[in-house]
Amino acid sequence: MQRREAYSLAMANGEDKNWRRLCSTLDGFFDRNGRWPVRVRIDPVLLDDLRGHLFTQASWARICQKLDFVTDTTVTVTAEDDRASFEYPGAGPSTLPRPSAQDWLGVEPDGLGRPALAMPALPSDPAALLAAARRALASAAVSDVKGMKAVAHASLPYDSETWTVCRAAQIPGCARLIDVAVELRARTDGAHGVVAILAPPDPVPKNAKLPDEVYVRRYQAAAWYGLGIVFAVDAPDGVPGTTWNPAAAPVRGDFDTLADAIEAKIHDDIGGWIPAEDSREVEGMVRVSVHLALAEHNFYRSLRSNDGPSGGKSYQGFWRRGEADGVWARSGPVPTRLALEVKMHEDIEAPFCQLLDDLGHSDAAINVRVADGKTIEYGAAKAAMAGLSQRLPVRYIEIE
Repeated sequence: MQRREAYSLAMANGEDKNWRRLCSTLDGFFDRNGRWPVRVRIDPVLLDDLRGHLFTQASWARICQKLDFVTDTTVTVTAEDDRASFEYPGAGPSTLPRPSAQDWLGVEPDGLGRPALAMPALPSDPAALLAAARRALASAAVSDVKGMKAVAHASLPYDSETWTVCRAAQIPGCARLIDVAVELRARTDGAHGVVAILAPPDPVPKNAKLPDEVYVRRYQAAAWYGLGIVFAVDAPDGVPGTTWNPAAAPVRGDFDTLADAIEAKIHDDIGGWIPAEDSREVEGMVRVSVHLALAEHNFYRSLRSNDGPSGGKSYQGFWRRGEADGVWARSGPVPTRLALEVKMHEDIEAPFCQLLDDLGHSDAAINVRVADGKTIEYGAAKAAMAGLSQRLPVRYIEIE
């Protein structure tokens, strides 16, 4: 076998150190066994660096065509198949095999120098953009979109860019303006972003109100940094949300470690689940798995009885009361509050609205869908779902 000089299997350093650790481990496996592995067990922090910082989404997808990745906090990197394994650091080859692991994978780090969370730049003049959007919507076409009635929508040339703009009245039982905005953007070739304006329900239900400024700013941040949507409400001047003033972009923290733990726990427990008639029954079983997984990371179930008025799964949304399927909290590192949504076959056409509602009051959100053997098709929303989960502390978990 022809050989080339190898990089050291000593502790790698530098910005691409985790890439070199992975390649060293793959080359070591090949040297020992004469074949490439099929699976990599890896520390979740290292995995997050690889897929969230060192590689673009396209390059990472190429790697995953050849390797399955399983998070494991007891190892650094271990390459394996069903017959053998090789753990980093180990006594690897003194020279590289030909082809090397990098040659075999066909990629090299192409995300170096970009932020771990790639966020879009803020509009230069949000107030002027909103004013232009409102003018365009005054004479815009109106149609029903994703269950929302009388949605006004148009394409707006603004500041050398094309924006999709839309406006609809809130429907308390079908609060889907964010999903509508994503759909309309997908219909507009080359749209730079979306302006989505939520009007009051007609009539306004008794005791309905808007959320406080903290919630609105967090919601606006999630909509923009996750989906490129400038979100505002139609209300009297001075009401939170009338102007666009998003909070800082959500911090990811150790969210991926938590999400991996939840996903692994659900897969471990699902064999013991009883047959479920509906999503409410599934929700109860998923909630137990999530609770046990998060308890290992010092989370407790947030209830009004232990967290006061701001605790629990219910919150004030836009002219409606919203409710997650569970919320957990801790006093440690970010995220300190994590919300859960559980689905079976409902709301397939609206995968965004509830998660953004959750991010108005929680730091992170998990959406678990139990498909129960059915194929779930998200259509044009699939790419936006991937982008949202890459940019924000959000994870979609689908259980077949």
